[in-house]
Formats: sequence, structure tokens, C-alpha cells
Amino acid sequence: MSLYKQLVIFISVLFVIMFAGTFMVNFKSTQSFLTQQLKSQTNDAATALGLSVMPLIEDYDIAGIQTTVNTIFDSGYYQVVDVLDVDGAILTSNTQYPVIEGVPAWFINTLRLEAPTTTREITAGWLIAGSIRITGHPGYAYQQLWEVIVRSFMWFLSAAIALILLGNFTLRHLLVPLHNVEKQAQAISARNYDVQIPLPKTKELRSVVGAMNKMTTIVKTLFIEQAKTASHLRDIAYQDALTGLANQGHFKAQLTSHLQESDKFVPGALFLIQVNDIGSFNNRNGFEEGDKALLKIADFLKQQARKYPQTLCGKISGGDFALFIASIDSNTADSLAESFCKKFKQLYVDKIYDQENVANIGLIMLEKMQQPAAVLSAADEALRAAQAKGANCWQRFQGDLETSASTGRHSWLKHLIAKINASDITLLQQNVQRNQQDGENIHTEIFVQINDEQDKPCSAGLFMPSAEKLDLTQKIDRTVIDKIVVHLVNNGLEQSPNFAINLSLSSLRDASFLQWIYSSLRKLPVPDKNLDRQSKIVFEFSEFVAVNNLQNLQGFAKELKAMGYGIGLDQFGHGSSDFGYLKSLRPEYVKIDSAYTKQLHNNLDNQFFVSTLSNICHSLDIKVIAQAVENQEQLEVLKTLHIDGVQGYVVHRPEVLV
Repeated sequence: MSLYKQLVIFISVLFVIMFAGTFMVNFKSTQSFLTQQLKSQTNDAATALGLSVMPLIEDYDIAGIQTTVNTIFDSGYYQVVDVLDVDGAILTSNTQYPVIEGVPAWFINTLRLEAPTTTREITAGWLIAGSIRITGHPGYAYQQLWEVIVRSFMWFLSAAIALILLGNFTLRHLLVPLHNVEKQAQAISARNYDVQIPLPKTKELRSVVGAMNKMTTIVKTLFIEQAKTASHLRDIAYQDALTGLANQGHFKAQLTSHLQESDKFVPGALFLIQVNDIGSFNNRNGFEEGDKALLKIADFLKQQARKYPQTLCGKISGGDFALFIASIDSNTADSLAESFCKKFKQLYVDKIYDQENVANIGLIMLEKMQQPAAVLSAADEALRAAQAKGANCWQRFQGDLETSASTGRHSWLKHLIAKINASDITLLQQNVQRNQQDGENIHTEIFVQINDEQDKPCSAGLFMPSAEKLDLTQKIDRTVIDKIVVHLVNNGLEQSPNFAINLSLSSLRDASFLQWIYSSLRKLPVPDKNLDRQSKIVFEFSEFVAVNNLQNLQGFAKELKAMGYGIGLDQFGHGSSDFGYLKSLRPEYVKIDSAYTKQLHNNLDNQFFVSTLSNICHSLDIKVIAQAVENQEQLEVLKTLHIDGVQGYVVHRPEVLV
């Protein structure tokens, strides 16, 4: 029971007790007064009547006695008036049944007033001539008592109504700080750190609210510091201190993850850039000038990386840089390489670098999964060829690795368009299992697959770039959602797993498409929102998409949450964003990028970073899932890092959704 209700009940009980006590005092006092008044009135009437009828009794004038008695009796204040002779015989008698007007019968029957009877002797000289007996009429007393009760009740009723209204307003006003403290505590549970301003005037409440504000501020500071510490540790472990780009180890880990995982691979271009004679430049001009030149080149790479949704950018060694850009064709890659070389020439013109040959570029196009070592070796070979060509030149690798996704590009695109338009798409499912409970699933992630012209399965990484260029990603998303909704309707929510569906950036940015999603979800029964905070359908986005489209994603997440569904983040930790955005976005889970989990069992930096990420997410009630878990060693390490779930071949291989 709430404090407000307890106070209302307590005050009401006090009021009822006060009313009952006051009523009883007034009632008894009025009753006693009216009884005494009635008795006094009867005595006075008996005395007066005795004096009036004394001469008449002496003359034995019965008619005169009756007339005199009638005069008093007709006043209505008496119930019985008897005149008796000296022997006690009744000379005249007047009696009336007490009729009481304006007083309910139940009141009269409940409250019995004793009517007083007075007897007076009539004397003639020293002799007793007779007597008079008068019984008072209680009607007037009942009427007076009833009026007192009605007036008392009406007064107390009015007072009660006024007290209820005033008390309700006063209590609500006084309890506002406590309600705010309750909301503040709930907000802290939801990881929202708001303080109450202004403080209440009541001393005790002011103290409580002040303590809550102080605690909220401390918890908020701890979370911010924890997020900053995690970001700082990531920077130290995975970023180059000078340029802020990924260091050699982290870049190679990300590139390896991209090139060897079918669900993550997307064709693209790898640029290997080497600044010529950076060591000699430092000796001639000092390390500070050399750092300025390297920062300029790093800025060029960052500017280009921001233009594309999926990039890897790193500083490999002293003067060596690498840049991978997904979903670009060879013509675009050639144009980028040419623009880079112009930028290098400008460094010499602007006297930032003191020799004309600033840097060279080796370029390799990747259109299928490759071994990372072979790719880097081929890129290095192209770089040597570019250096042989002359100052600020670039060269694309032309060796055995140069392949195409299909021998007939035009034929493949035509085949792809036909497949997508016909919704001829196969859905694969891969279970994500709880880390500490073997066999129990958190959700099932859905992957998309299309058969190529030879009727061989083709993963999304190979055809999605082409689908994006052809503006067909929304068609794919629509097909996937339709198939999942039909699956849930046919199999029932209770019998089906929780599904995670990857949604494209173009779908997220299209308001009409999002409205279609809401409409499709309304066809399903309302999911249980209290079931382990896990929605029946979660829409998954990469961290890059989330950070760069935060406002759109927040609106989408809010609508989904109201319907009982949610969002999740994929490739978490891939970028260099501050983790503070998690507080406002509040996804149901994050999936740690495979670059951190691949070498987890023999890399203490990765273990520490994953543990820190897990602590931050858990402080926001966000689940943490490790991707690309492929061996028992990784699994055992993850169990010590408090990870909620694992996804990878060690627990479940993708299979066709039936």
C-alpha cells in the first residue's frame, strides 16, 4: 500500500473517531438538557394547573375543571393530564398518543426518551382536596434532538468534504518529492541519471532528496568514467597514438575477420600506402615535422573512410598506412588512388614534405574471400611496382588474385535482380546460446542466401553490395520480414525462437518502409514484454550504422519497444566511438566484433577489453554476445569474462530455416 493511501486512511480514521466522539458528547448533552427541560415544564404545568382548579374542586365543578384542563392540554406539550379527588378517583382525564412530526420512526424507535410524570396535591386551606397528574409529551424533545443530530451531521459532512479536498491537495503536494524520489530510483534502475531541482522545503524530505541527488551524481560519474576508461584502454591497445587510426595488430585482426568470415565478407579495395624515407625526413627536420606530414596523410584517409559505410583504416608501421573500403568497384578505387597521389604531391608543394616523392600506393581489388597474408603480400607487390613507376604513383595488382565474382558480370546482375524480385531468397538460421547454460538459446539470427547461376549458394557478403547499387536492399528486407512473420504465424510465438533480423541502412532511413514494418508486426500476437527482456523479434544493425544514424535509430527503437520488440548492435567495438551513446539507444544486446574474439584465448589485451565492454553494457542492463566463437579455447575464456551469449561454429552452424 502506498504512503499516500496509508496517510489518507489514517486521517480518515482520526476524523471518524473525532466525529463519533463529538457527536456522542453533543447527543448526550442535548438529550440530558431536553429531558431536564421537559421535566421542569411538567412541574410548572402541574403547579399552575393545581392553583387553577383548586376552587373548582371545592365546588365540585367538573365542567369547569375539564375546561381548565383542556386549556393546558391543548397546547400539545403534555401526553396525559389527570385530575383526581381526594380518594384518588379520576374527576377528568385527557390523554393523547404522542404523534411526532418531522422525525423518522426509526429514530424514535431507536432512541427512547422517558417522558417525565409529575403529581401535585391540591389543597384547600389545610385540607387535601385532590391531586393532579401530568405526563409530558416527548415530541418536542425528539424534534430538537433530531435537528441537533441533522445539523451536526451536515456540519461534519461539509467539514469532511472540505478536509478530503484540502487534504488530497496538501498530501499530494507534500508527497511530490517522494514521488520524484521513486521516479529517480526507477530512472537509476533504467540507467538514467537525473537529479531533482529544486529541493523540497520540508526538512526531512529535503535531506532524502539531497542524498538521492548525490547518489545519482556519483553513479552517473562512475558510469561516465568507466566509459571513458574503456575508450582510453581501447585507444591504447588498438589505436596508433599519433594518428588515432587502428594500429598494425588491430588492423590485421579486423582484415582477417573480414576476409575469412562468409557472413561478414564484402568485396572491396585494399590500399597499401608507404611514405618514402620518413626516417630520413625525421633526421633532417625533426620528429615533430615528420608527425605533421603523417597526420596530414592520416586525415586524407579518414576523410575518405567517412564517406563509406564499411571501412578499415590503420597505420601499419612508421610510414606505412592501409585502407580497406568495402563495396566499391575498380573504377572508383582507381579514382581514389589517383586523388590520393594528388594529395601527396600537394604536401610537397605546401612544403610539408621536403622531397617530391612523398608516397606511393599499392592497390588490390578483393572480390572473394582470401588469405590475409596472401592479400597483404599482393598489395605489397603492387606497392613496389608503384615505387618503380616513379614519384607519387600508384599501381593496381594484376597477378593471380585478380578475379571477378562472376565470369559474366552483366549476366550475374540480371540473375540477381530476377532472384530478388521473385523473392527467391533462402533464409539461414544460426542460434546464439547462453554462455553459462549449454543448449539454451538467446535468439536465432537470420542470414540471407541466394543461389548463383550455377545454383550454388551465394552468401550476402557477395551479392549485397550489388543489391545496394541496384537499390534492391529494401526488397530483400521486405522479403525476409514477410517470411519471418509467416513463420511465426504458422508455428506460433511459443513454439518459435526469438529472431534477430539484419536491417539495411536504406530501410532505416525510409520512414514509409518503417511504417510498413510496424504494420507487419501488428499482425503478430502481442509478445510478453516481461520475458527476460528478450523480444520475439530484434532488428540488428552494425555499430557503424548506429553511431552515424543515431537519431533515426532512436526513433525506430522507441516505436519497437512500445510494441514489445527491440534492436541489437552487431560488430560492436569495430569503430572508435565513445560508448556513451549506448545510454540513450539502450539496445537489447551488443555483439562484440570478431576481431576481438578470434585471438581471445592468447591475447590478454583483448580479454581485458572484452571484460571492460561487458561491465559497461551490464551496467546499462544490455546483454553482451561474442561473435565468431569457433573453438573450445575461446569458449572457456569467454565463460570467465561474464559474457551473456556466444555465436559461432562451436555452438551452432548456420542451417536453412524450415
